[in-house]
Amino acid sequence: MATNVALAQSLPKPLLVVSRDVFMQHDWPALGLTPLWPHSYKLDQQQFEFLLKKPNFDPRELKLLIKIILASSDGEFDPAMCYLTKDEFYLFDQKLSPTAPIKSKVEGKTVTTFLGLWELLELGVPLKSLALLIPQWLEFDEWCIDRSAKVITSAYLNAVVASRRDFIRDQVRDTKVADQLFKQLNELGSHLVMTTAVLGLVWQEQQRNDDTVELEEKFLSTKNGNRLKGNLTGVIDSLLQYRDSIQKLKVALPQVLARQVEHTNSLIQYLKCLTDPTQAYKIYLDGRGERVMLRIIKDPPENIWQTKLKPLTLVIASNGVTVDGASGFASTVLGAPVKVQALPLGKVAPKEIIWITDLPSKNSFNYQREIFRYLKLWIESEAQRALVVMPNIRLLGDFFNECQPHLGTKNILTQDIAGNLELLTEKLAGMDSFIFMVAQYGLSHWVSALPDIDQAVFLRLAFDPPNKTAQLIASLRCRNGFIEYSLPKAVVNLKITLAQLYWRAKEFWILDSRIVSEDYGQVVRRSLAGFKHIDTSRG
Repeated sequence: MATNVALAQSLPKPLLVVSRDVFMQHDWPALGLTPLWPHSYKLDQQQFEFLLKKPNFDPRELKLLIKIILASSDGEFDPAMCYLTKDEFYLFDQKLSPTAPIKSKVEGKTVTTFLGLWELLELGVPLKSLALLIPQWLEFDEWCIDRSAKVITSAYLNAVVASRRDFIRDQVRDTKVADQLFKQLNELGSHLVMTTAVLGLVWQEQQRNDDTVELEEKFLSTKNGNRLKGNLTGVIDSLLQYRDSIQKLKVALPQVLARQVEHTNSLIQYLKCLTDPTQAYKIYLDGRGERVMLRIIKDPPENIWQTKLKPLTLVIASNGVTVDGASGFASTVLGAPVKVQALPLGKVAPKEIIWITDLPSKNSFNYQREIFRYLKLWIESEAQRALVVMPNIRLLGDFFNECQPHLGTKNILTQDIAGNLELLTEKLAGMDSFIFMVAQYGLSHWVSALPDIDQAVFLRLAFDPPNKTAQLIASLRCRNGFIEYSLPKAVVNLKITLAQLYWRAKEFWILDSRIVSEDYGQVVRRSLAGFKHIDTSRG
């Protein structure tokens, strides 16, 4: 990211585009860049004053109002000074953010989020005179694909009723009208409860080995499928009745009513796709246990690189563009040839990657036992200041619970007990030795807290779960989804991670024997230029 910040500082009219996490982690004005916040982070003054004047506050509303007041100066709300939890942000977005995007000017050296860029493109803000820097190009591409899918979970269906109850309490002053609307929502809630239950039965009926399944019209011909269709029809009818009832209401904030109607209409259209799957491009159903998730993609996902971004000047300064053996990967994703220029490291001795070749494959029955035993012995004998990257949070939790009691003399921290970035930075700086353990997906958030370390240890090459939307769409775009998308994407992400740690770690260890034993492993190794590869056994 430092390279891209330096590029943005050197260009006359840059627009740096980063993920939400990166955007929230930096003091951009101190770096000479002006942050451009998406509209969902901005405060609608009219809605704020309306909420302040409510005769009674929900405890959640009161806490949110206090945070907003504390983050305001001279009547201006500063989102950079207001940390909101996930639930608080949802409440803020529902009740206090503008009901429609506000057209913004991009002036000077600017930085924004993926959503901020999307809003600028949707509103037709002129960007041709700017240089767009998108270092997290692959993450942005996946974000765009995810945005094309409407995700419906049981929690979402519960919120369908709860958010509309909130609207009635806030906006409807006629008690008779409000009572009638609440009755309609009670009926809607009953249909949604039954829909969630039957959806779970359909999932159990159709799934194989917990794989994601594509919801097809034939699924609705079964007994449970017919029940699902009937309950969905009841949900749609209840939503139509509710929409028709609120459309002519006189409320204090007409724009809030208009948004409520718009959201209800949109939900109705998506639910109609479930009663007739031929109306959608793809519908995916998956779940774990009793939790079920639907992803409804009404239209084929847009390749934004070839539509909205095509006329613009793009700069992708990233360590993870090329992959040996899949040199056209970036071109495949972007839909156009990519000119690649390496970023030189300068005259430095190559750092070592140590490959442990004789650990069991992750599919072996004794994998977890053997990998935990090896890690435990390594921590006891060699580890000083080290980072251990687990492939997922479950394995991280299992190791900590199983082995930490036997490693009492070691300073072992995990991302769950690290606190915030500032606390972790202070903790690690004061320790002569430590083991910091993190799941792969959370590494980019915590890496800035690390001081210089002796080793960075990766249990295995992290492939995305096969049920991610981008992975499912890749199987439609590519002849071989693994070779043409999953593998090169995993290599790109590994290269980016190694680049983030390059100047912090003395050496890197990778405990994934597949990279040595499988044919595709050579693609991984050849792609890691600038490193000295050493194969060794655990003995």
